[in-house]
Amino acid sequence: MSMEMSKKKPRFKKADRAVLLLVSLVLVLSAAIGGTLGYLTGQVSVTNTMQVGEFTTEIDEDTENGVKSNVTVKNIGDYDAYIRAVVVVTWQNENGEVYPVAPVANENYTIEYGNQWSEHGGFYYYNGVVGAKQSTGNLINSCKPVEGKVPEGYDLNVEILASAIQAEPAQAVQDAWKMQYQDDGGWTSVNGN
Repeated sequence: MSMEMSKKKPRFKKADRAVLLLVSLVLVLSAAIGGTLGYLTGQVSVTNTMQVGEFTTEIDEDTENGVKSNVTVKNIGDYDAYIRAVVVVTWQNENGEVYPVAPVANENYTIEYGNQWSEHGGFYYYNGVVGAKQSTGNLINSCKPVEGKVPEGYDLNVEILASAIQAEPAQAVQDAWKMQYQDDGGWTSVNGN
């Protein structure tokens, strides 16, 4: 007995053809979009360089015979800045150990501040913008211990901690320091304090 197998052409249903056509269309569009993006990426080069400003400070001072004088703060950054500082006065021995009782101004030591600074909440704010690579006026004109009021084995230590912040936009100093520089040359708290 011989059996003949009939060979019939496979037939696609209309739904199968629609899916096949849709898949083909998606592949063609993907290749076209990918090729276009590849071409544009290869042809167009955009460089957007952002430079972050540097805002750092350096303390300049004279020290002679236990007297610190002519203390200024230099803006060694790249842009105009506002500068503030904290003055920390302690007794220290030669090993850097701090005496347990802090020295008292006008009793254990005398200090004369410069007139271009304003004190607010323990910070001294320089009254004005300090240009890049420029210095403030004197923060301290002179600071020295009172004779006979120095604990044995200790010396007066006056440390200046300074910081700078960009002068523009004005909102930067308000946000960071909660202070605002006035055109008349003084500082006020943005909180009203």
